[in-house]
Amino acid sequence: MNKALTMILAAAVGISALLGISFGEPRLYQNSRYGFSFNYDGYSMDRSLELVKTSFKNKNTKIDVNYDDFRGSKVSTVMLSYGNKSIKNGRYVKNVESREYIHRGYKTNIITWELKPLERIDYYKYFASAEIFKNSKEAYTIFVRSVEPIDYEKLLKRFDIITQDEKEELIRPRILNYTKKYNRELKAFYKKNFNKGKMQWGIFEPTTINGLEKLEALEEEIDYDFKVLLQYYDLVQPVNIENLYEIYDKGRFLEFTCQTTVYGVQNSDYLYEVLDGKHDATLKGMVSQLVTLDKPILFRLNNEMNGDWCDYSAIHYQKDTDIYIEAWKYIHSLFEEAGADKVLWVWNPNWGDFPSFKWNHYLNYYPGADYVDIIGMTGYNTGSYYKFEKWSSFKDIYEPMASEYNQTFKGFPMIITEFGSAVKGGDKIKWFREMLSEIDKYKVDFAVYWNSIDYDMERKVPSRIYRFSDDKELKQLMKENLKKYKD
Repeated sequence: MNKALTMILAAAVGISALLGISFGEPRLYQNSRYGFSFNYDGYSMDRSLELVKTSFKNKNTKIDVNYDDFRGSKVSTVMLSYGNKSIKNGRYVKNVESREYIHRGYKTNIITWELKPLERIDYYKYFASAEIFKNSKEAYTIFVRSVEPIDYEKLLKRFDIITQDEKEELIRPRILNYTKKYNRELKAFYKKNFNKGKMQWGIFEPTTINGLEKLEALEEEIDYDFKVLLQYYDLVQPVNIENLYEIYDKGRFLEFTCQTTVYGVQNSDYLYEVLDGKHDATLKGMVSQLVTLDKPILFRLNNEMNGDWCDYSAIHYQKDTDIYIEAWKYIHSLFEEAGADKVLWVWNPNWGDFPSFKWNHYLNYYPGADYVDIIGMTGYNTGSYYKFEKWSSFKDIYEPMASEYNQTFKGFPMIITEFGSAVKGGDKIKWFREMLSEIDKYKVDFAVYWNSIDYDMERKVPSRIYRFSDDKELKQLMKENLKKYKD
């Protein structure tokens, strides 16, 4: 081969690498653990969440491949009836089409749709979701986002089901924190309250949004002052700056929870509306008040996002967890633009994924280390008021969650952002005793007790009574056990 031809071929190979094009044998990703392969010619590959999904991307298109194993639980076809329930024409979604398809002998369901352009981000327009059923208990989901129309039949030719080897080791998720450049006051606050080896207690007492009188009466009874107060705000709840000043003037600080919803109003377009600029006035007003406060806060945005009870969960957004991430990043940018530099961002999934399909796995919602300072854990003993729930000990909930989070989120401070025990289904006194003996094992910096009640909205009665403040024996338990946490 002459020198000129060699140089031409070398140049071609170099250009093909930049464009994601390969010559000769295709670039083939094989996942024997989950039993599939994918030809990713023309794409880059991301295996960082391989136990959850494998992603392939080029300048126009992003593809996520998930595997779900329903052996021992529900059948895989629930993915069609429940998992796809939000994929329908609406204000932002149009041209929804569904069809059945046989892919290499396997029943396949394909849904395609388009998304209206959003004012605040440059996002994908065309979407497709294909469920490929290996059998009644195993299924694959191929989720596609693209800026150009999707040739799903051509795309499916890249995917194949192969012999499964459940012993194959896959890459475990490992998400690293790094040192942020905090200002002097926030750095001092962080140093004082996190990674110091001694847990502090916080509380959600719903009356604090109007004043601290009821909380202070409870604190006097149990001889403990709660350091962090949890408050909730939505797209209509105004921020009372005088209330916030009172909290900080009395030596406490806020776990400020912002949910991009309106309490009691169901709407599957809230995230789209946020990214379309419809709620800019409300969000900027909230940010302005926090800038005026000028105190360190824990800002928890859209918590428990992997739960279908949240209007910002992907179950309501065509299974697209990226739209949650885009909304997070957009709201984060509003803080940056306003100069809000005393904010620690708390990212907080629920302890279980509901629904438990891989596309709804909590890690799919993680926005990245640039946007997260603290990892929150949330898990409740909901009791057995509802037939689909069961009594769970504190250890049942937090031991597996803490173990997994500690492996996955290296270097992040962790807090229990809210937790509690209901009454129906077990012995709440015993639950509290066990919780108080267990909680220090999990090395969290704060634990925030949710001292309130959930209601059955159909029957108009309490369903889960989490409060301890109405029970003399529980208050005595807290008094006896919380004294060791006092400064």
